[in-house]
Amino acid sequence: MARTKGTFGSVEQLSGGHYRARYIGPDGRRYKAPTTFLTIKDARGWLAIQQADIIRKAWVPPEATPKIDQKLLFRAYAETWLTKRRVKGEPLKVRTREHYQWLLNEHIYPTFGAMPLGSINAEDIHKWHDKMGNGTPTARAHSYGLLNAIMNSAVADRKTTTSPCVIRGAGTSRRVKKIRPASLAELEALTKAMPAQYQALVLMAAGCALRFGELT
Repeated sequence: MARTKGTFGSVEQLSGGHYRARYIGPDGRRYKAPTTFLTIKDARGWLAIQQADIIRKAWVPPEATPKIDQKLLFRAYAETWLTKRRVKGEPLKVRTREHYQWLLNEHIYPTFGAMPLGSINAEDIHKWHDKMGNGTPTARAHSYGLLNAIMNSAVADRKTTTSPCVIRGAGTSRRVKKIRPASLAELEALTKAMPAQYQALVLMAAGCALRFGELT
């Protein structure tokens, strides 16, 4: 069936009786529907949707839309992500990898592990985040930050269309307790109470704000 004057795209009947819809996109290329239709009305309806997207400038080439694998579970993707993760070109440090694995096992997999990656939405994330509560703010923030990093990678890998992690500030945490630095008198008493070989370590920790690994 040839194109009717004044209509968008064209519909033609195939030998099997079904109808095929095609149109010329804004980029000058010809596109066809991913499936055939039982009736002309259905084919024209599909063309009308494409035309509406073009008019409101929401149209994208069909191949630009990733084909989501609904069988790919979050756990499978996350484990692969953890294995291939690089920071400045280097593999994750052992302790960092162990920390990520613990966060996944304890806080993320119980909710999302068995879910298809592409099915996780913003509402799922909000419910999970609320359920974690404020009792462990650091673990909550670290878990959200890790989940966000994994979902962003999934978008880049075209395993899902958008990241559902949209909670502003959820990747940071506030201290539950206010830390008070030791006074000079307390620092002196603490230093004298330590064995001689550790006294310099205490003074460096207080004066230079170094982490334990850096001190040792």
